[in-house]
Amino acid sequence: MALPAVLIALAIAAPAQAGDGAAAIPLHVVRDRPTVPPALARAHALLRAERPDAAEAAYTEALRDDPANAEALLGLAVAADHRGQPALAERRYRQALVADPRNVDAEAGLLNLNGAADPARTESRLKQILAAHPDAAAVHFALGNLLAARDRWADARLSYLRAHAADRGNPDYLFNLAVSLDRLHQARAARAGYQAALAARERRAGGFDPAAAQARIAALAP
Repeated sequence: MALPAVLIALAIAAPAQAGDGAAAIPLHVVRDRPTVPPALARAHALLRAERPDAAEAAYTEALRDDPANAEALLGLAVAADHRGQPALAERRYRQALVADPRNVDAEAGLLNLNGAADPARTESRLKQILAAHPDAAAVHFALGNLLAARDRWADARLSYLRAHAADRGNPDYLFNLAVSLDRLHQARAARAGYQAALAARERRAGGFDPAAAQARIAALAP
C-alpha cells in the first residue's frame, strides 16, 4: 500500500510436458485471491477519501480481530501522518515493523519521517531496500523526499518518476514530480505535472494543497 507521507513544500508555500505426440495442454496454477477483512477494506477507502479520523476508527476495529495486522497498523500510521502527528505516526510505523519486519512501506514511512537526522545513512538504506524491491513506490517516494530536502532536484525527479511509474494514480507522487520539474526550471513539464496531480486528486485523496498547485499552474502559464 503505497500511501503519501511527507510532502515537499514549494517556496510559495511449471508447464505440462506433451507425451507420445499429443498436443501440449497448458496448465496454470490457480490461486485464491486473499480476502480483505471488511473493516480493513472500509478503512482503506476512508483513508483514500481524506477521512483520517474515520479511517483510524475502522483500522482500530480491524485490529480488534487481528491485533498484529501489519496492514492495519500501517494504515494507522498514515492516518496519524495525515493529521500532522509525527510522533504517533512513528510509533505506529514501528509497531507495523514489529508485526512484519519485512514491510517495506512501513520502513519507508519511518525513514521518511526521520531521514533528515542522518541523510547519508537513510539514503543508503533506502537504496538497499530498492535493490531488493525495485517496484516499491513508497520507497522511491521517500528517497525523492530525502534528495529534495538536500536540493538534489535532478536525482529527486528520477525518484519521483519511478514512484509514479509504480503507482500511477497517486496524486502526491505526481505533485512532487511536478515540484522537482519546477525547481529544475522545466516550466512546461512542471505545469503539466501540476495539472495531472490535480486531476488525480479528483479520483484519489492526496496530501498536497490544491491551491498551491493551481497557483503554480497560473504562474507557469505561457
